Amino acid sequence: DRYTYIIMLTAKDGINDMVIGLESGIDDFMIKPFDKRELNARIKIGERIINLENQLHDNLEIMNQSRQEWAATTEAIPQLICLLDADSTVIRSNGTLSGWQLARQDELQGRKLHNLLRRIFPEFATQIRQQWFDAKEFLEKGHMYAFDGTDTNTNRFFHVQFEPIGNTLTAEHSFAAVSIQDTTK
Repeated sequence: DRYTYIIMLTAKDGINDMVIGLESGIDDFMIKPFDKRELNARIKIGERIINLENQLHDNLEIMNQSRQEWAATTEAIPQLICLLDADSTVIRSNGTLSGWQLARQDELQGRKLHNLLRRIFPEFATQIRQQWFDAKEFLEKGHMYAFDGTDTNTNRFFHVQFEPIGNTLTAEHSFAAVSIQDTTK
């Protein structure tokens, strides 16, 4: 669905006619008789807008393809991978979240990482919550933070690694990525 730029040439010269035409979806409006130079200039404007629209469309297709490839890649990873905001709220996660029976993807909205872990791994969830404050300080300085945790209730061992995302000082949404690997032998 490529964009079509529409210039309306009309003998109607009232402001209401122009407003009706623009509100109905035309991009430009010229009153007859018109000057060819003006029409050519407006056509060039239309070509620039069409080129920008096409570039935007192509970039969105590339982004969607990349998103699908990334999703397929992260689904194959056995570690739990989550994207977190600065309050440790999970923004996005790979399929390991549901594979570990922590939550479904549609249950992520507004949930903190330790709260997702608490149902299956209560002791480890407490460790995540306690370590988050130290991790956040490291992440704000652009450094990674890692620790090993345990959950004696389930006899599970974990390696946790937080990585900063971009400039953590100006991040509005994505703050850190966390990888949690079950290292139980």
